[in-house]
Amino acid sequence: MVKVLFFEVESGTNPNRKKFLQLKSEIRAGKWNAMVTMKVDTIASDWKQYMDFMEVCEEEASLKFSGI
Repeated sequence: MVKVLFFEVESGTNPNRKKFLQLKSEIRAGKWNAMVTMKVDTIASDWKQYMDFMEVCEEEASLKFSGI
């Protein structure tokens, strides 16, 4: 069951977009146990930004991340 769905139309090149920062904050707070994305580049278009995001995901040991 999906509790929350994040959707934004801002460019993935902007690391300070509101929904992206909210998602990272909620992951750090342990509010997510899974994350699925259709395309990994929808999370971050920039490689460094994507790696930073993955570090946030790895900090939360209970989070399972998957791309379809």
